[in-house]
Amino acid sequence: MRVTLIWRSVLLLLCGLYGVAVGCGPLSEDDGGAGLARQRGTLDNQCSPPERVSDIRPGPVGAFPDAGVPARVAANGVLYFAANDGTTGQELWRSDGTAQGTYPVMDVRPGPQGSAIERLTAARDGVYFTALDGTHGRELWKSDGTDAGTRLVEDLEPGPANPGVISNLTAAGEQLFFSTDDSVLWRTNGRDGGTVRVKDIILPRNNVGPIMTGVGDTLLFAGDDAINGLELWKSGGTPETTVLLKDLRFRESSGPDWFVTMNGKAYFNADDGPQGREFWTSDGTAAGTFRIKDIWRGLADSVPSDLVVTRNRMYFSADDGVTGPNLWVSDGTTDGTVLVKDLTQGILGPRPRQLTGASGQVFFRLAEEDREVLWRSDGTDAGTYPLMDVLPQVEEADLQEMVGVGGTLYFATSDGVHGTELWKSDGTPEGTVQIMDLYPGDAGSNPRGLTLAGSKFFFVATEPTLGDELWAFDICDRSPPRLTCPPGFSFEATSLEGATVNYSVFVTDDLTENPVVEYSHPSGSAFPVGVTPVTVTARDEAGNNATCTIPVSVQDTEPPAITCPRSMFLEPTGPEGAEIRYPEVKVADKASPVQLVFEPPAGTVLPPGESTRVVLTASDNSGNKVECQFNVAVDLLEDGDGEGGSSGCGCGAHESGAVAWAALLLLLALARPRRAG
Repeated sequence: MRVTLIWRSVLLLLCGLYGVAVGCGPLSEDDGGAGLARQRGTLDNQCSPPERVSDIRPGPVGAFPDAGVPARVAANGVLYFAANDGTTGQELWRSDGTAQGTYPVMDVRPGPQGSAIERLTAARDGVYFTALDGTHGRELWKSDGTDAGTRLVEDLEPGPANPGVISNLTAAGEQLFFSTDDSVLWRTNGRDGGTVRVKDIILPRNNVGPIMTGVGDTLLFAGDDAINGLELWKSGGTPETTVLLKDLRFRESSGPDWFVTMNGKAYFNADDGPQGREFWTSDGTAAGTFRIKDIWRGLADSVPSDLVVTRNRMYFSADDGVTGPNLWVSDGTTDGTVLVKDLTQGILGPRPRQLTGASGQVFFRLAEEDREVLWRSDGTDAGTYPLMDVLPQVEEADLQEMVGVGGTLYFATSDGVHGTELWKSDGTPEGTVQIMDLYPGDAGSNPRGLTLAGSKFFFVATEPTLGDELWAFDICDRSPPRLTCPPGFSFEATSLEGATVNYSVFVTDDLTENPVVEYSHPSGSAFPVGVTPVTVTARDEAGNNATCTIPVSVQDTEPPAITCPRSMFLEPTGPEGAEIRYPEVKVADKASPVQLVFEPPAGTVLPPGESTRVVLTASDNSGNKVECQFNVAVDLLEDGDGEGGSSGCGCGAHESGAVAWAALLLLLALARPRRAG
């Protein structure tokens, strides 16, 4: 604890000295920032003050001269972005947050004109984007971050013509789906010959939210085949696996919209007609596609919008027709989909918008009279409250970008004094502070392109002498991954080894894109009969660990299968009769050895002329039992058998015994062994 306090004190001192040197907002005051001094917070997960990463384009113009939001994406801990160094035009760059690690990936279009990078999208093995190389028109490209690994994916329209607007780039497993504006859905794996024209289908344009999402290796999307209207479809990446998943509104369009994924399921809104546009889910099967809740009962539309997932809960805005448009939360079930709070106390209030998740809490904007107000919520009434006013509500730059990192929200806004600058909030009013007054005065540095990549938080900002350049600061990863194990489940044994069990877990992390997951027993292992605890460990790049346990129960509930012996006749070996010797019994059990018990036991001596009912019990190691019965009879002694060589009864006795034995034989002939089951 003492070492931690010393470290934090030294860090704060260094940040203070840095602020004196470069003019940090809360770390150095001016006459107009008296209120900022009271708003200073701890560095929380911010480990350093913002610094310019690299002077990509020396001079006052900067690398992003259009002052817009640059195309950028984080992939495998690296930021990929489009920038103009003043020589090659706008091209693809990458950065790890250091000057040495910031450089152009490839000059796609040689010369000063640039390739006009657009639609950067992360995939498992790199990034995809569209670009103009001066020869092929705007086509789809892929890069692994190296010059040699950056190439044209496919010339969809040979020659200099464009194949149409390439959009809706969506990763699903190892595949990337995209569409062209000539109503074609495509799929690619980025390799030679790996780009397939999946289906001619109309995809919605000018949609409000996302129209497709990946669920595992499957794409779920809104499509119109000109027969069923705009409905819910799915695709495995081939024409054969691209099918209508469910016709939610017969003969009309249900118009699925606002697709997001949570715990292996897709969530969206759709209009089935009788209940209006409501909240739906799908696991990729027709049976698993259904409306979760009719929020505005009847024909009216609640229109769930701005869906955002954080810590296995989903927040969205919706109108129930009673309290007006408000904030809702859902765990994916009907009972778990509830109104969080009546924010405006009226049916005509504004909708919460720009919902942004941050480790279980959600931040959003709410218009009030002539201003925008930043709110936060943890999904409860008491935990939903305003954080700060943004004055006035006239510029879209106010709160134009919001990004959650851990439990902290980073956003760009203006307090009416310093212009639009970078802020952060821990979810409390006192913890909502300006990070840095990068462009002193009321002009503002206009931070934009806020993106987390690895442990670096990047943004583009304007500074008087450097122009628009790339900035970054370090994020301290103090939180372990969030690991969700499935509840305990049971399987029936299928062999002497038990059962082969497959399972999966959901893991997310604030900084690490793909935390390492280790199992004490790998999925697909054979588990013996009984309960086996499986320990799952997730580890992020900072070394933080999280564990959970899956109790795997393998049961053996089925008794053995036996074939009962037929009734038996034994020849007497003496006047005492005969000793029982049982034959081999056919027995089978899929999960354990079988123990056989005969009653009477083998070796029992039965007297001549007597029939005995034998009970055979078969049991396995799990205590499952089965019984069957059969008869054993010992033949009569013939004359002369045994001591004295004669019964002494003469002929009459012999005839009487023969008659009795014949009756016994008839009885045994009629008797059938009682089989198990």
